[in-house]
Amino acid sequence: MEKKRINWIDMAKGYGILAVFIGHMVQSSALGLFVYSFHLPLFFFLSGYLFKADDGFGSFIKKKSRSILLPYFTLGLPVVFCDAFYPLLFSGQHFTMEHLMYELSKEFMQFLFQCRYATLWYLAVLFGVNILMYFICKIKSTIIQIVIVIAAFTASMIYYAMGGTELPWNVDVAFPALIFFAFGYLTKGSSLFDDKITKAGHKATMLLIFLAINIIFNILTILISGYGLEMYRCSYGIPPLTVISAFAGILSTVVLSQMATSRPVLYIGKNSLIFFMWHQAVVYPLMDQLYHALGIDGYGSNPLEFLIILFTRLILVCLIMWGLTELVRHTPLRIFVGK
Repeated sequence: MEKKRINWIDMAKGYGILAVFIGHMVQSSALGLFVYSFHLPLFFFLSGYLFKADDGFGSFIKKKSRSILLPYFTLGLPVVFCDAFYPLLFSGQHFTMEHLMYELSKEFMQFLFQCRYATLWYLAVLFGVNILMYFICKIKSTIIQIVIVIAAFTASMIYYAMGGTELPWNVDVAFPALIFFAFGYLTKGSSLFDDKITKAGHKATMLLIFLAINIIFNILTILISGYGLEMYRCSYGIPPLTVISAFAGILSTVVLSQMATSRPVLYIGKNSLIFFMWHQAVVYPLMDQLYHALGIDGYGSNPLEFLIILFTRLILVCLIMWGLTELVRHTPLRIFVGK
């Protein structure tokens, strides 16, 4: 039986996926820096909001293996193939089956040991964060839970400040990601997330306030440190400022998801796992080849061209991902997402 879905959570996931798409298209632009300040923390927050630790550890691991590890392997195998095949295909040079098998074996080893491998790195981190939170939840004191989460985040910042390296299955990313996951878990039940309580006018005000906080603190951390939030690389700029910016970005997205409901965005949110896992490795290379064939290799020379090209790319990737999602949902391929 499918669990009852929460509308604003699916909307927030949909907006988050669109932010991920934009971030991966124009990462170094001002718009890219903006969406990177909150888009992945948003997904950890939403997972934390839905988190439960009522089962025994064995049952808990079984459920998380089905919902996280199974899609990691099923959705991940096409990513492995595309990462190996596309560079050979688009190089314009002749390649042999032996060459393809070599590239496949190399990609597959990265896939198994998972050290920031493709978009799949997120699922590896999510699995680790769930395990960490399971044990934290067994502590009855909320204060102690918060202290542990902050200590884990601080320890990870010290680890990287001292030259720490990436760890297999992205264990090093799980500890700082825990702060966003716990934020969702600990704020569960807050009146802020009840879309029946707060009036539309009040929500509009909250949206503007949270958005302003996000932008101001993100600009500050970039100006001071030279870079902003990039969870993939465990880059947190000025950590206190970055976390405040991320929290505000999360809350602004939550408020927006309650104010502005859209069927296409809702669809993306309900199928966010496929959209997230396949867009960058499976769809983007094909889309880039199409735009190259049309003579479009950048985003224009002025803001209007930038927005037009970005918008058309966004629409195109959503349409392609919609087709792939329908293929998975309505065929035996639905096992890809654990169904």
